[in-house]
Amino acid sequence: MADDERPGAGGRPDYVLRGTNGVIECWPDRVVVRREGGWRRLGTGYRPGERAIPYEQIRSVDIDWAGMLQPGAVTFTLLGEELPRRSPGAEVRDENAVRFRRRDNEIVREMRGFIDAHLGRPGAAAAAPGRDRLERLERLARLHAEGQLTDQEFEDEKQRLG
Repeated sequence: MADDERPGAGGRPDYVLRGTNGVIECWPDRVVVRREGGWRRLGTGYRPGERAIPYEQIRSVDIDWAGMLQPGAVTFTLLGEELPRRSPGAEVRDENAVRFRRRDNEIVREMRGFIDAHLGRPGAAAAAPGRDRLERLERLARLHAEGQLTDQEFEDEKQRLG
């Protein structure tokens, strides 16, 4: 397998969720939300398109888990945006949200862990910029000490944080 074909190596994302109304791709430096389908024609106000969101801009990641009869949803709230109002079906109109089926609960769980690791803190709560950087560095150091990051990965991530 060529380097650019490996997940996260530039050619392919680390995680991909193919939802019922769009796709979420998790890359090493960003999340891409690609909304698909003809929802605009149904009068929902939804606009198809693609949005790349750097991890630094993510305020929170909200997940409504899919059940037997109801779909789940992953919703990203960005820094500077109001928290979304939680109403049934709101994710259909939200350009930062993708619905998914119950069979995708496990990939969503893994993807959430990947995103939280890139955010440097669980829950993705907004923090002051200086404190945020410190929390991310502490998280990287902990992952490195636990053996989840190699020396090179640890150094690369520290450089990325500046």
